[in-house]
Amino acid sequence: MGACPATLRSLALLAALAAADPLPALADDLPARAATSEEVRMIALALKAEGFAPCTTLALADGRWSCRTTNAAGQAMDLSLSNLDFAVTRRTRVP
Repeated sequence: MGACPATLRSLALLAALAAADPLPALADDLPARAATSEEVRMIALALKAEGFAPCTTLALADGRWSCRTTNAAGQAMDLSLSNLDFAVTRRTRVP
């Protein structure tokens, strides 16, 4: 019994993809830039929902937003945010 032509094409495509060079780390290639007004608004909403004040500093570097803010207790915090949905991915209290 022979293989279906569609199956052979799929196998050939998979083999070509496996032999190709791996994709570079895209986050490392993203340029640092300032936030747009819409990004600032969305980040402020996401932080408010988690009990944080708006950012005092905000920058995009290596595919993540970095933000300095305060929590509900008034403690200074450094946050790392997703560049896709602005979810907090890391929290560090600043002494």
